[in-house]
Amino acid sequence: MLDGSAADTLRREAAVARETAPVDRRIARLRQDIRWQLHYAKTQKARGYPARDYARVLRLLRQTLSVERTYRAALRRAALARLP
Repeated sequence: MLDGSAADTLRREAAVARETAPVDRRIARLRQDIRWQLHYAKTQKARGYPARDYARVLRLLRQTLSVERTYRAALRRAALARLP
């Protein structure tokens, strides 16, 4: 059995996880897209295509992932500050 403070901590973490779940799913999808793009880039490079096009896509995906992670951190801080 958990004491009061441990139960409160678990409750807070569960509430924060519910609020950040959509962002977590977007981050997971972006990471999957980046992995796929890396595989695609290796294939294109092996075929002799220029790296410029897929490098641009990878750069945009990395920037988007960075923004999503920053947003998730801010959302988490706001949720923790709001919860008792």
